[in-house]
Amino acid sequence: MSQTPAAASAVPPLSVSPQPGDPQHQAQGPSFTIADGFFCLFMVFMFGAVCWLGLFTRGEALKTESAKQNGEAWVAWLKAASEDRFKPGYQYSACAGQGPAEPGPGIQVVPSASADAASAATASSPPPAPAAKSTWGGCLEEMMAKTELGKLSNPFLGGLPKLVTECTAADRSLVGAIDLDKIMSTPAGSAVPTVKSDLVKDDSISEKIKIVVTVCDKGAYPIKINEIEF
Repeated sequence: MSQTPAAASAVPPLSVSPQPGDPQHQAQGPSFTIADGFFCLFMVFMFGAVCWLGLFTRGEALKTESAKQNGEAWVAWLKAASEDRFKPGYQYSACAGQGPAEPGPGIQVVPSASADAASAATASSPPPAPAAKSTWGGCLEEMMAKTELGKLSNPFLGGLPKLVTECTAADRSLVGAIDLDKIMSTPAGSAVPTVKSDLVKDDSISEKIKIVVTVCDKGAYPIKINEIEF
């Protein structure tokens, strides 16, 4: 019986939760502070910024893809024309090439008995006038006026894509432009088999010519599309 008070004193007292009216409950303060509000606003701003950045990046990527499609349209047209422009009656006469030389109308096959008379007749008749050589400038003018290449649009700046001699990142006006170069073979024994140079308006296209098509991206850096024989 003497141990009962000691056992009772060993039991820990039960904790009592503070009531709403107690000073301890009032000292906890509100659960949502001004700092919490600023943090939520910051997170909303960051979420909006990430969404905008994603949409902007996607838009720029689509513009670059459209610029590449412009270059691919040039490649497709030049490749198709290279197969037809050496045929008689080609519809774009300024782009027509010249095939192997054919006998002129003043030269006729005659029997050997009248060879002397034929030689005299041939000597007296004027030689046929040489056909005018086609140039890139004349072909380009007709292409822009009569084909779908004159309807292309620069996805970055609007309007018809400019034809330039080089894509240079320092010049922002070249964004979305198209660079056309020609590849020429070097003499035998040269260190490099070919060289690339600008395709200018006075260049002759009467014979086959290899052309490189390049487009300028959003930073005016070059993107090579393809090289074809025209």
